[in-house]
Amino acid sequence: HIVLGLSGGPDSVCLFSVLCLLAEEMNLTIHPVHINHKFRPGEAEADQAYVEELCRSRGIRCRSFVYDCPAIARQHKLSPEEAGRNARYEAFFKVAEEIRSTGVPADKIAVAVAHNANDQCETILFRIMRGTGTDGLSGIAYKRPGKAGTAVIRPLLDVTREEIEKYCDEQKLNPRIDHTNSSTDYTRNRIRLELIPYMAEKFNENIVETVNRLGKIAAEDRDYIHGEARKIFDKIRQTTQDGENTQDGENAQYGHDISIFTPPLENLHPAIRFRVYNMALDDIGMKGNITRTQMEAVERIRLSHSPSASVELTDGFEVCRAYDRLVFRRKSEEWKPEKGNC
Repeated sequence: HIVLGLSGGPDSVCLFSVLCLLAEEMNLTIHPVHINHKFRPGEAEADQAYVEELCRSRGIRCRSFVYDCPAIARQHKLSPEEAGRNARYEAFFKVAEEIRSTGVPADKIAVAVAHNANDQCETILFRIMRGTGTDGLSGIAYKRPGKAGTAVIRPLLDVTREEIEKYCDEQKLNPRIDHTNSSTDYTRNRIRLELIPYMAEKFNENIVETVNRLGKIAAEDRDYIHGEARKIFDKIRQTTQDGENTQDGENAQYGHDISIFTPPLENLHPAIRFRVYNMALDDIGMKGNITRTQMEAVERIRLSHSPSASVELTDGFEVCRAYDRLVFRRKSEEWKPEKGNC
């Protein structure tokens, strides 16, 4: 069961067409999902009508969702891009849950989105310019875990935009064109419209392939280092939830904090040690905005002579020493220090 994000643009229409051709051979059931973000009044409604008619012509039901993303962005102080992404994945996983409720196992459901090779190149270059670490060089994943065991997959990640457009022309698909993609007001658009063509002309005509090869190498290195860091993290972490301690790598939702013992960290390579810190922060809910500066701040706490040193990160997250432990937690009014916690 493939929950397909179908915007009406060339990428998603290409993927929809290919999946329809493969459906019988691969025993696929396709569930197209269209989101009207209300970013482009008039055009957004035309996109929705196009997608719904496209699905009708194939005899496939289309689920359309309407989100007022400009209002959502203002209300939650998000960028328009982030508000739109949140809306899309909320809709995708809502449909996935509907399918799962009919008795389909979660591992037989995937959310498919139509990122392509050019998107991958743009992402890696964008991250480089923002000062990414080596993990960020890996770019967009071919597959990642979604909600409730449902995977997110990107089948077109090795297919170039030129190949997609050629396929759409040959199949006479006539996809919709989002004219905001030609605006240079956004950094991603400038990378796509100005930087990559310049690099291809002046330095390397195969720049998309070259940058994406770097991404694949970085992803392989990341997966290995993360695996080694995970083994260590599971051995040395201690979970405190509602005043009770649990150990030995229990995989639970933690109420208050994650503690890791400091002596085993001493002889670790920084590449492993910093990823252990990342895993602790991820476990308490800090999913983003983790920077090298913050990792170095945690390191200073570990090395501090004060047994109760602490540092505040972002969004209310904090790391502090409690003698031979580092305690990673999100501050809350209800939480009270106890049993040696900072």
